[in-house]
Amino acid sequence: MDNKTHQNQPEVNALLNSEFLTEPTRKVLQERFEKVGTNRFFDDASFSLLSVVCDLLMDQDSENRMVNSAYAIDERLLHDKSDGWRYDSMPPDPVMYQLGLNGIKETASQLFDKKFIDLHKEQQIEILNAVQSGKVKDGIWKNLDSKIFFEELLAETAEIFFSHPTVQVSINYVGMADAKGWTKLKLNQSENLEN
Repeated sequence: MDNKTHQNQPEVNALLNSEFLTEPTRKVLQERFEKVGTNRFFDDASFSLLSVVCDLLMDQDSENRMVNSAYAIDERLLHDKSDGWRYDSMPPDPVMYQLGLNGIKETASQLFDKKFIDLHKEQQIEILNAVQSGKVKDGIWKNLDSKIFFEELLAETAEIFFSHPTVQVSINYVGMADAKGWTKLKLNQSENLEN
């Protein structure tokens, strides 16, 4: 369990044990909260790189993260699961992620002659900005659209991050509290649970 996940454990446990969650919602959130991952799809170096990139995308400190989205991505790819569609210009997700991470490694080496994870945060962000904007064109990026890779990576990382109960508690999101319904639906009204 990551540091901030552990720090928010009492609040998350209170939510998970409250009367405000239906059993199906409680079960899903409990699984997300308790899941401790190990990388099985990516090798250790690629997994470390993916973890750092996910942290940068969610503006987390890798030493004090709330959620490591890389574990969920690794597990999804291991089981060859997808959301049922992909861009026709892109390879299947397992190949796309491997190529994209290798492209990030390659770009770091070309621009700074270092491994991505050894760069300063500003340099790492510079590389991710170049990937996002499509300014990387050499090597792997000749055959992989960096903008679409970045879009796919960001969307999946954000979905995993913001669906985790630790993050939801930290931003005071209570939309998962579905057991009693929502009755205050007008502007500037909030349920007692939201206060």
